[in-house]
Amino acid sequence: MKRNIFTITFIALQLSQLHAQSIDSLVHEALQNNPQLRSLEFQITAAERKAESVGALPPPSVGVEFSQIPTSSANVVNGAISNNISVSQMFMLGGKLGAMSEAEQKRADVIRSRMKTTLTQLRNQVQQTYFQLWLVDRKLETQRRILHILQKLNSIVEGLVSVNHYSQSDAFALQAEKGTWEAKLLQLESEKKAYLYSLNVLLGRNNVAQEIVIDSVLAPVQPVPNAEALSLALLNNNPSLAEMNSMISMNQAEISAAQKEKYPDLMVQGMIMRMPQGMLLTAGSQITADVIQRNIAMTPASMNGPDWMYSVMFSVTLPFAPWSSARYAAKEDELQASNQSIEFERLNMSRIMTAQIQEMYVKYESAQRRGEKYQNDILPLSRKTVDALSGSFQSGQIPITTILDAMRMLAMREEEFAMVIVDAHMAASDIEFMVGKEFKEN
Repeated sequence: MKRNIFTITFIALQLSQLHAQSIDSLVHEALQNNPQLRSLEFQITAAERKAESVGALPPPSVGVEFSQIPTSSANVVNGAISNNISVSQMFMLGGKLGAMSEAEQKRADVIRSRMKTTLTQLRNQVQQTYFQLWLVDRKLETQRRILHILQKLNSIVEGLVSVNHYSQSDAFALQAEKGTWEAKLLQLESEKKAYLYSLNVLLGRNNVAQEIVIDSVLAPVQPVPNAEALSLALLNNNPSLAEMNSMISMNQAEISAAQKEKYPDLMVQGMIMRMPQGMLLTAGSQITADVIQRNIAMTPASMNGPDWMYSVMFSVTLPFAPWSSARYAAKEDELQASNQSIEFERLNMSRIMTAQIQEMYVKYESAQRRGEKYQNDILPLSRKTVDALSGSFQSGQIPITTILDAMRMLAMREEEFAMVIVDAHMAASDIEFMVGKEFKEN
């Protein structure tokens, strides 16, 4: 099948394959350890707890008052005109608490969508870096093989120079070629370290220089649906578009909460009053008793006991007052405008992504066809050319530059073939990222 054309085996790494980490195992490790995902999990928990807190009534208030104590009295309880204990509670009418709680739940949904976006992006980044490491490893294999061949050619040329079949300049040219390949080898090794550091960071490892052994054989590319199916899957499953949908839903919930702010809030307060000297200007008050004692000379002992009273008060806010109503109307308009902005941004993003996924599909198809061409035609013919020229070189029929040019061409085409393999895998990975799901064989 076409997807199997990208399976390529390098014998030099067969022993190291026993300890190689597959791309799936590295993706799993990244999803388990990446700190950004852990951070988003805690953000979701925080949003859920906030939804619970905003849905609760505000706390009641309790007050104790000792009122109108004469300066000549040290008894704050019985020397006061009244002792007051009050309890008050604010009630949010019109379903405000439920609307605010719903808005916070929608905020948690936005973070969940963002977490899915981060998860698919992380998977894509791990895969892309893994493919780049695989490509560098294949280039290193080619470089080392060429250097090994050049070493053998150097021994042959030294023998042929000694019998005057080749000139000393040919030996110098061969040594210069060997030095060039050694320099390329050093460059590739530095590139591998850079990709290794990046991959370890994505995996959440503290040691960014930790060695990672890459599979020498990449798994076959999974079949990708046609372009029309991909465009439909993009609109339905893309995590970034889903996140924008969640933001729109959150704004709609906040608009509903803002509309409910137009309902008044109710404050209920109850108070119990104890009047240690009796109610003022009544038969039981101390003041009245003093007057009676002075004028009638009777004993007031039975008339000066404390009196008890209570009061209840109701108050409401007036959000519809002309000087206050603009506060809630403007908030609603702000959220409506924000939603319209997100909707147009989503429309623009969906169009851009549709074009991008079509481009990726073309790239994927092109890599498949080019890979088939390299495997069936280009590489076999290039290897036959080098084999034929090697025999002619050893017999002294061709100059050293001819065999060197042929070797360079073969190495270049082998690297191009490896790049085609990586192009197919990276295109498939990018497509999976954009549609928000992996393509698995049935």
